[in-house]
Amino acid sequence: MPMGDLRLIHDALPEPLRAVARMPDPRPLLGEDAKPLSGGRGGSWRVCVESLLCLLKEERRGGMAAKILPDVFVSRGPFLEEWETARFLARESLTPPLFVRWLLPAGPCFRCWTLGRFVEGAVSLSRVWGTGDIGVEALEDAGRFVGGLHRRGVMHGDLNLGNLLLDGAGNLQAIDWRRSVRAADLPPGPRKENLLRLVRSMHKIRRAGGADCPPGFWPPLAEGYAEGYGEREDWAEAFVRRAEEGFPVHALFWR
Repeated sequence: MPMGDLRLIHDALPEPLRAVARMPDPRPLLGEDAKPLSGGRGGSWRVCVESLLCLLKEERRGGMAAKILPDVFVSRGPFLEEWETARFLARESLTPPLFVRWLLPAGPCFRCWTLGRFVEGAVSLSRVWGTGDIGVEALEDAGRFVGGLHRRGVMHGDLNLGNLLLDGAGNLQAIDWRRSVRAADLPPGPRKENLLRLVRSMHKIRRAGGADCPPGFWPPLAEGYAEGYGEREDWAEAFVRRAEEGFPVHALFWR
């Protein structure tokens, strides 16, 4: 059976977007002025709606699945859960707000398009890391940010430097919450593994020719995490010891 369309709309939608939210399909927004953006999973465009800058994104598959499967989906669950997680975190300015999400029928499956706020002047930490200009203070902030997410019961499903953004004011935000986890209490083991995902992304950039870890980086990362989480835990000390050894491949999968 074909799947019916579904629209999710922000409960405090800016006035210029009210007409857009009534559109059955957002693709007409991609006029001549739409500017495609590079990086990240999915096709993303900067669009302007009555002087309001927005980001229009077609949700696409990532990883190996993107090479063999079309960008249509069967389960709405992850997209609905991502919407709720983003709503929760946008209230605390930890992620750019999502304004409208369209789940458009495609035979028995659906395609997903999302319109959110465009963060002017934002740059991902992966780009900063790749230039070699990242400092200890910025990565301490990253640890603090992740610790704050975990304290709020949120664990990012794809925590990497590319999904952490510095906005024009130098504040961190995160994007792409699909497959993220929300729980009243996150155990230490999964939280440690989540932080190691961030470390793996750093090593991925380094192995691709980017900059190495700055001297004295690892202890401030753990200190920032402890501050953001609100508690210093034994595993964080072991994390620093492992990190200072350079995190070889087998250590990155340390459990």
